[in-house]
Amino acid sequence: MKYILLILIVSITSLWSQEIELSNDRIEISAERNNGMFCISDINRNVDLIGSGSVYFIVKKNDQFSSNKEGLATQIGLLDTTEVWDNRYIASTWSWGEIRIWQKLYILQDDSLRNFVGIELTVINRSTDSLDIGIAYYIDPTLGTGDANTIFTPYGNINSTRTFTYPQIPTWWIGLKDSLYQPDSIPKYMGVFYGPERNYPEKMILANRNQFIDQVWEPHLSPDTIIDYATYIQWKDLSLPPYDFYSVSFYYGLGYPNMEIEDGKVINLPKKPFISKCYPNPFNSIISIELDDYISRGDYTLSIFNLLGEKIYTFDRNSGIKQRIFKWDLSYSNLPSGVYLVNLQGNNFSHSKNILYVK
Repeated sequence: MKYILLILIVSITSLWSQEIELSNDRIEISAERNNGMFCISDINRNVDLIGSGSVYFIVKKNDQFSSNKEGLATQIGLLDTTEVWDNRYIASTWSWGEIRIWQKLYILQDDSLRNFVGIELTVINRSTDSLDIGIAYYIDPTLGTGDANTIFTPYGNINSTRTFTYPQIPTWWIGLKDSLYQPDSIPKYMGVFYGPERNYPEKMILANRNQFIDQVWEPHLSPDTIIDYATYIQWKDLSLPPYDFYSVSFYYGLGYPNMEIEDGKVINLPKKPFISKCYPNPFNSIISIELDDYISRGDYTLSIFNLLGEKIYTFDRNSGIKQRIFKWDLSYSNLPSGVYLVNLQGNNFSHSKNILYVK
């Protein structure tokens, strides 16, 4: 009996350890180490916004398709277990032939966005040829213990199948029950597109969940009344040069954000710091990484990653000239030649550039 009890305890502990978490005082992300699937909920787990396995991506490479969803297109496996990095974000990396796919989930710390999670996907071309790359996300949200039956956008209520195309993509969408005008205590979720126009999706479809079954790319759906809502988001195809990357991102969270939104156009968020330039690039010993002037106003981490998503180096903020210009010296390094990602990560922003190291 003791032996059986011990096995049971070990088994439960093993299963528990397969889930990792990241949270603030309002919202939580939990992810499965062995497949990268994640869910988003309020901090007390009273309201699930996305259940595990209810959101997945599809990547197009030339005329082929892959996904992290089992049974859809070519399923791709993780290169390593999904992990929390620096207690700031959850990262997963997949491999599909000559490309790497890196998903990053991070909690937004800005007071106006503390109810929201940043979802970012980066596709990296490791081949010597340009590749035609496309990215799409599918989201089947939940709302507490049920489904949302009211979808509200800058274009009004959406109660039947609807396809939006650029430049008429709604900058935000809200899922709730029965009515937009209800107390803040009533669960609701919201998705927000942000950033420069080039990061906006090319297509967004709102429809019933069962209409998307077995649909891989550019679904063509018949009109139907929405009862169990889901959404498909597709970004513009891009001819990705060798050793370059393509990133898309959006916010997803609980309730309304405390920020101004210009309907159907752009989001009026505070200016975010970014990596201004990396030079010389390619480099063979020392590279300078310059951040824009706005960086002095916020907290940030500047790091280098390899194409497996592994962190190689983190800069000391005080080592930069005026905390803006940093030098990475590989004169005596054993690192192999190749492409590396410079990543600037803050409380509610993220920006990356690729650099090429040639010995």
